[in-house]
Amino acid sequence: MCLLTGCDPALVPQQRDRVSLDLVVSADGDANVRLGFGDGPEAERLIDMATNLDAPVFGSGRLRATIDGNGAGYPFLVLRADGVFQPGSDPSVRFDLRRLCQQILDLGYVSIDATVSQPRIPHDWAIDPADSWTTNVTLDGCDRAPFGMLDLRPQPARWLLAVGLLGVCLAANLLLAREQSRRRHRRRRATVYGTVAMLAAGAGVLTGAAGQGDNLVASGWIDGGWIATALSVVPIGILPLGGWALAQTLAPWTQPKDDQQTAPGSTAT
Repeated sequence: MCLLTGCDPALVPQQRDRVSLDLVVSADGDANVRLGFGDGPEAERLIDMATNLDAPVFGSGRLRATIDGNGAGYPFLVLRADGVFQPGSDPSVRFDLRRLCQQILDLGYVSIDATVSQPRIPHDWAIDPADSWTTNVTLDGCDRAPFGMLDLRPQPARWLLAVGLLGVCLAANLLLAREQSRRRHRRRRATVYGTVAMLAAGAGVLTGAAGQGDNLVASGWIDGGWIATALSVVPIGILPLGGWALAQTLAPWTQPKDDQQTAPGSTAT
């Protein structure tokens, strides 16, 4: 069964005899292969083509074909597989593109631009042929089409670290705002609070605060969907907090000394 979906327009190969192939493994255990054809076949033809593209890329079982309308662009054929791995401490995904590659070439296309992507979590690829494969490769034949294993190493503690840094940054910002609201605030103390907030924000950026929800999903702590999206977005709040702390910390030091006093008799030390 084929379903029609839509998204923002994406590019397909400019050459009519080429195909783009994107293999995507999601954190929730599902996966898909997204195919874009250079000759821009209509959705009806893609549905017919799907009957000839039945290779079990992710082990046994037939892939479920859907049509991605691609907005104003050419439609894509998406071959979906549910539950290619069970979320846990060290899930693995086995895949094989050799048969699907041959089925695509049998349709009359001469080359395939293949890419692979995985959740934003620690992982290891074990791919053959090892000397000819990266995450982006052009296949002019199927003798070197990749197959192998993706081993995921989810680390949910990374999300906890990101949220902890967000908490430190938020607390330091609140202390900074409280200090600056006083009639006799101490500039140096405010600088300390602002510096702590900025350091926490910087650490959050370096440790990849954004997107850590994938670690929670792949480890089985939570299901995918809007909850995972929300938990991935929460740590991003560290960025505006860090920017606000930077602005508030620098402002008193850039003002003339006479303007730094907020009331008669206040000090700036």
